[in-house]
Parts: sequence; structure tokens; C-alpha cells
Amino acid sequence: MQVAGHIRKRLNKDNVTKYQVVIEKPPDPDTGKRNRIYKTINGTKKQAEKVMRTMIEELENQTYVADNKLTVASWVIKWSDLFLKDLSPTTLQGYQYQIESYIVNQDIGKIRLQDLTTADVQKWVNDMHKESPISHKPMSAKTVKNIYHNLSAALDKAVNLDLVKKNVCKAVVLPKTQKYSAEIYDENEVQTLLQAIRGTDMEVPLMIDISLGLRRGELLGLKWKHIDFEKGLVSIEDNVVEVKKEIASDRVMTKSPKSLSGQRVIPISSSLISFLKSARRNYLIQKLKMGNQFYDGDYVVCQPNGKPFKPASFSSKFNGFLSKNGLKHIRLHDLRHTNATLMLMQGISPKVAQMRLGHSDYSTTMNIYSHVLKSVETEAAETIENAIFKSIAN
Repeated sequence: MQVAGHIRKRLNKDNVTKYQVVIEKPPDPDTGKRNRIYKTINGTKKQAEKVMRTMIEELENQTYVADNKLTVASWVIKWSDLFLKDLSPTTLQGYQYQIESYIVNQDIGKIRLQDLTTADVQKWVNDMHKESPISHKPMSAKTVKNIYHNLSAALDKAVNLDLVKKNVCKAVVLPKTQKYSAEIYDENEVQTLLQAIRGTDMEVPLMIDISLGLRRGELLGLKWKHIDFEKGLVSIEDNVVEVKKEIASDRVMTKSPKSLSGQRVIPISSSLISFLKSARRNYLIQKLKMGNQFYDGDYVVCQPNGKPFKPASFSSKFNGFLSKNGLKHIRLHDLRHTNATLMLMQGISPKVAQMRLGHSDYSTTMNIYSHVLKSVETEAAETIENAIFKSIAN
């Protein structure tokens, strides 16, 4: 495409000299009308000429991006509305919270989209890692990365739509994620916990979690209809999540697990079956006692009125229970790690552990529990060595 250009000298109403770049593209093939691009430069003529040469080169190479007035905030909102609409309500809620809190309502959101630089994004990332603009506490590297990926994805789409020339996020250096080392209970500590929960309202949920290693949402979403008492099977089909009031009035929503691997059937022991039968009887007694005031949602783990727990509320309840009983503090999710570790230490294969835990692939199990597997391998090597050399010694 043949492109030409020239510079016009202009005076504004305050008699300040400006220069206007005028680019002549080929006339419209249908109407024959002139096809011009204008750009005003608040600088010297030499600077205007440089801009003109760049524009001509980009137009001829078909890399030119027309000016637009979009800010980072306005584009990210538009990107969210246009391209995230097919996400589940809970996933979309998470995206929208991060976009609004950490991009739209921050200084970076006020920057013109085409003026955004790698340095701007780098400062934004560094500042968040140092101090969250919401909690005013240091933000974990993982959370910073999650928020950053929202902006980067929005800029990728902006590049595809010729709104910006490149994604300036690509050259940003992200904070290094520190691998979390789970604090788990050993066999003695598990026994101490089991003694502490006996006869309390935490007995049912924690007995299930220790035995099956469920995720929090899976534990809270478990229903009596998911338990096959005759065959000794538990089906993991639902996941409880907390949502905005606009989505659910009680802010609790039950949905399917994200992946197919999350939907699984777990064989359970005869002891757990007996325990759950007793828990089922107690559930029905409570239901009869409360009558119409009981919310019969069929939840195994529920409040006294039958309603499901909000995930965050249940975690707080768990933390309070540990403190009240003087038990070692671990996260609720660490009971899942405890279950997995005990399985592997007892010689259960990583493949079986993967299926029971609902990991999407075998490598996930191997990566998370590599330290446990090394310990098992070492023990196996010593057992083999003892068997071999014992016979030689004799």
C-alpha cells in the first residue's frame, strides 16, 4: 500500500504551536474519496516528522494501530463483558472481583490503554506484592500472578483486535512463588484429633475428611443420596461455593466439580459405613424434631437447621475448634494432605491415591507428594536390602 504524509503547523486558541501529521492513504475504491489519518503532536516539528515516518512505515507493513481513547479500566471491563460471559457464575465472580478491585479502581486503570508501558505494569505488580491496596498487607506471589494474568489476557485480546501493538505484560518479572509446605498430622496427632471430635458437631465432617481427603467444597457439598451404604461407595458430585447475593440469596451455591476427575466414586471402609449410618439416623432425628423449620437439603455436613455451611465460615469453625482444644494448628485443606500422606505411607499406590483425591493427572499427585514418595522408596530400599543381606549374613 502506497502511503504519503506531510506536516501542518497549527496554532491553538492560546497561540501555542502544535504540529499535525496528515497521512494520505489510497482513496476509497468505491467512492474515490480521500482517506486520511490525522494525528496532533504536542512537540517540535522534528518530533512530528519522526511520528509521521513511523506511521507511514507501520501502514505500509500493515502493523499500524489507530488511536483510541480507551483506558486500561474501560478496556478490561469491556473485555470481561464480551469474552468471559460463558464462564460459570462463581468463576466469573472471581474474575470480576479481581478486575474491579485491583485494576479498575487502581491508578493503572486510569492510564490510556495505548500509553500503558511495561514499567507501569511492573510497578503495579511490585506494589501489590509489597502491599495489597485492599487489605494493606503483603500479597502472596500466587495471588499477584492470578491478578496479573487477568490484565495480560485482556491485553492479548486487545492485540488481536488491533487496539494496541503489543502486550506490554509479557516482559514483566513476576514475584517468585514460594512452594507451600503443608503442615500435616501424623498418626498420633490424627488419633488425638479423633478423640477431641467425639460427640461434637465436628465429628461427622472431620471423620469424613480424614478418611476421604475431600476438598472443602466437596465435603460441604456431600449429600446423603451420594452415599451407597450397601455397596460401600461415596460419589463426589457436588461442590459448595460462596457467591454474591445477586446469584444466591443465602450466598451459598452447589455446583459440579470443575473437572471430570473431580467427579469420582470412592470406596469406603466398613467402619466408615457404620459411622455414617449412625450419622444418618441423627440427621433424620434432627429433621423430625425441627419439622418445617428444618432445611432438608440432604447435606451430610450441615448446620443444626440443615442448611449448608459457607466455606469460609466452616474453615473459621475448624480453626476455632483446634484452638479451643489445644490442637496443633493446620489448615482445613491440610486434612486432605494428611489423608494423602497416610495413604502413601501405608503403601497405597500413587495411582490409587490420585483417583481417590480427584487429581486431574498422575503428575499432580507425584509433584505434591514427591517428598512422601521418596520416604516410602527409601523405606522400601532398606526393606529389600535387609531381606537380601540378612540371607547372605546367615
